[in-house]
Amino acid sequence: MSWRSAPEQGVGLDTATIKLPVDIENPPDFLNTREMSQAMSVLTEFSENETNYLLYQSRLDAQFEIDTWKSAIERERQEKERERQEKERERQEKDLALLKAAKEHLEKNRLLKLLKQAGIDPDQELLS
Repeated sequence: MSWRSAPEQGVGLDTATIKLPVDIENPPDFLNTREMSQAMSVLTEFSENETNYLLYQSRLDAQFEIDTWKSAIERERQEKERERQEKERERQEKDLALLKAAKEHLEKNRLLKLLKQAGIDPDQELLS
């Protein structure tokens, strides 16, 4: 039985029904779970052997440091990716502007050619 399912089965954690101190060798049903058994084993081991506790603490500290570094590295990776995407967006905008300018230049030349074919000199001022 999981501690999460105990209230659903009518076994509440009402302090009036818990007899203190709890007999560790024969815990109440709602405390008699695999998770509680593992936790009690670890706590008993720690209380009997300080070296194991210190080793456990050093492992936790090391894992915390590793997680901190991983998080920092991931944030840095995301920042680099955002910068790369921003540069790519700027490059695409620049390419688009160059393409637009080239199209405008080609259209201008096409129109000038049509004017010349029609016998009109676009550089000559119109006489009024």
